Amino acid sequence: MLAPEDLAKRLTRSAASEAVESIGWRYLLGTLHTSVPVSSLDQGVQVAAAAARVCGAAADGHLRADLRPDRVELSLQTRA
Repeated sequence: MLAPEDLAKRLTRSAASEAVESIGWRYLLGTLHTSVPVSSLDQGVQVAAAAARVCGAAADGHLRADLRPDRVELSLQTRA
């Protein structure tokens, strides 16, 4: 668990990238990105819905999902 003082620190670009690369995400131009392979558009909808559900209310304004028949491109970016 992070200490409260750690929550206020800004990550450098390289630290942000290193923090997420082992779980399949990458940090590009201020946005976190991942691509999830799927076998159909229907499965892509399920993946996007699961991502939104996990993010909860924080998904609004931060999560973007680009659905394709073979993959779902997910990105997270703050509006601030």
